[in-house]
Amino acid sequence: MTASTINKYKTYLYDDNGKPVALQLDLKNKKFKDYIEEMIEDYEDTLVAMERENGETIDASDVERRVLALQK
Repeated sequence: MTASTINKYKTYLYDDNGKPVALQLDLKNKKFKDYIEEMIEDYEDTLVAMERENGETIDASDVERRVLALQK
């Protein structure tokens, strides 16, 4: 997707003072809509990864043991 294509489907909305307050995306174009949805999903995945960055880790052998226990 090119920058000019993206610019064609986006509109900035401004308050009475000319300050940008919102971005409106025209999702009628399926390719653009799909592109935006994928970008949002990637962004959300990145946020989840960042939240978990310092979280608890589980050793692979513990995971394997738990999975095998569930199969019994």
